[in-house]
Amino acid sequence: QSWSSSAAKLAQAMPKNWFGQQIAQVLRKVVMQFADLPIQCEVDELKFEFHLRDNNSEKKYLFMPWRFDSAERERLVSSIPKNGVFVDIGANVGIYTLFVAKHLNNEGRVVSFEPNPSAHKRLAKNVALNEDVLSTTISLLQLGVADTDSTFELRLDRDNLGSSSLVAESGEVVQVHCKPLLEVLES
Repeated sequence: QSWSSSAAKLAQAMPKNWFGQQIAQVLRKVVMQFADLPIQCEVDELKFEFHLRDNNSEKKYLFMPWRFDSAERERLVSSIPKNGVFVDIGANVGIYTLFVAKHLNNEGRVVSFEPNPSAHKRLAKNVALNEDVLSTTISLLQLGVADTDSTFELRLDRDNLGSSSLVAESGEVVQVHCKPLLEVLES
């Protein structure tokens, strides 16, 4: 285990209060400044490859998972049956996809949509890192969701991968294929 992974695990173990948050933020700054990225590390018993410098979700989840949508993630797993289906639209690097998949059984299914090519590549890598511990089926689709089968311009936010947008006015443009959700789910 690298020093950066050890620092991240230490940050995750901090008390879930103001003091713990301050220590975790210091550890995050040190890793961001000095570590060779990406780093591989576990969070919530799941393996991820964290790039950190261009994705706020990764930074938050790696160092302070208790502050990254913890109520939402817990609500999801408590409300979806073990054999249920979870649809993750805009899956980013797979935090929700994997968190829910870990709680589903072999009859469960996750369908993850991520049209951004960079985010989709990271999503696929993170799912592959966990294939040995997950029993549910995960379908990764490099698609957007729209009302018709169409192509849109996705403007990439280089500072925050998760903020890429169909409606932004600046950023590098990639063409993304979109399909109606019901059509995809039926197929």
